[in-house]
Amino acid sequence: MNQLATLILAPRSGFLYGFWCIKRNLGFTIDLRASAKIYLSSFSAIAVTYFVLAYVNLGE
Repeated sequence: MNQLATLILAPRSGFLYGFWCIKRNLGFTIDLRASAKIYLSSFSAIAVTYFVLAYVNLGE
């Protein structure tokens, strides 16, 4: 689970830095509300999958 969290969260720091540089130098911006909704839905899907896999016995 930790590796999955790292793979999901690590690129976000580069994205935030790049977004900040673009906004500062070029004045472009993105719809953060839409991005937050996408990340929230992705996180909820990951959470549901994790809990289902944690509590379902797959014959082991």
